[in-house]
Amino acid sequence: MKKQVTLILLITFCITGCGTNLFDSFIDDPEESITEQIENASTPAEYALLIEETQKIIDSDASDEEKGNAYLIQAEAILGKSEITPLDIIGKIATSIDTNDNPLNLLNSLASKEDLLDASNALYQANELGIPGDEDQQLMKGIVNTLVVVTTITNTFEIDSDGNIKNEDSINYRESLETIMHPNSDDPNKDIFHYSEEAYKGFSESNSLTKEQEEKSNKIKSEAEKIEETYNDRNNLSDQEIEEKLTDIFKTFGN
Repeated sequence: MKKQVTLILLITFCITGCGTNLFDSFIDDPEESITEQIENASTPAEYALLIEETQKIIDSDASDEEKGNAYLIQAEAILGKSEITPLDIIGKIATSIDTNDNPLNLLNSLASKEDLLDASNALYQANELGIPGDEDQQLMKGIVNTLVVVTTITNTFEIDSDGNIKNEDSINYRESLETIMHPNSDDPNKDIFHYSEEAYKGFSESNSLTKEQEEKSNKIKSEAEKIEETYNDRNNLSDQEIEEKLTDIFKTFGN
């Protein structure tokens, strides 16, 4: 149990401490029908339609406020299309405890990496337009970006309950470092530290964390920063040294 990853506990505390459904919409959107639709949507097809409708607003000559709100709704719709709910996350955590499996790998199956990246980008774009969202949407931001980090790592490494890592595709650790450093190959300016920092900001601004939980969230960000430091120093490191550094990082990642 000591090896259960802290980020899982962090997500659990946040969800169970939130009095409302995380994915309910509280957006004061000028497009009232879109707001009503996100509140009433329940099937992947309905969420997929909402993604299309919000994209029309984003691509139009609407105001920044309207576009920002559309991005927030779009992020919720992307998660809805993937059928992610707080209960799913809690269920995965319970399973990891019962089976003593690695919770990183269990959470990885919640949604595709592409959907998580799209949702993360939508939340980021909303904030860039001056629409950060309410506390529940900040909590969503924390969870989405945490899952981006988790999925990137577990798509690259097999990690057991003790934090031991093994390359998934028999590639060397130098190549693996490159892979985990850039979760979205189409947007190399956003590295793994960007997503971990966005997760920390979301959790912090959701006002859902105790002081201890905020410290744990910050530790996850610090571990991602170590990955970034290793990447920046990669040309001065041998393949063996990179493997050793990554092994050390994942021994304590989020613990």
